[in-house]
Amino acid sequence: MDLRRLDTREDMSREYLGRYEADRAELPEVTHEGRAEAAAIEAVLDRRRDLALAAARVSPPDHIVAELGERPPGGREQVAWDTAVRKIEGFR
Repeated sequence: MDLRRLDTREDMSREYLGRYEADRAELPEVTHEGRAEAAAIEAVLDRRRDLALAAARVSPPDHIVAELGERPPGGREQVAWDTAVRKIEGFR
């Protein structure tokens, strides 16, 4: 790459950086309360995924069986099945 192209890319990068810094300055401050609320929401969603997994282990819903089949009896397959159920239920 020649020096002119490098200079042009550097100038463009500085321009973009200036825009992003201006945009960031307009964002509201992230407070402790905001972080605590986000953490509480994540905890609730994690709990719901855990409960959905527990229910699926006992009696898998049709959409789980259609995608993954019945829960394997043990081993890595069972871990993979549980992980897939958590992802599916987390999406739903």
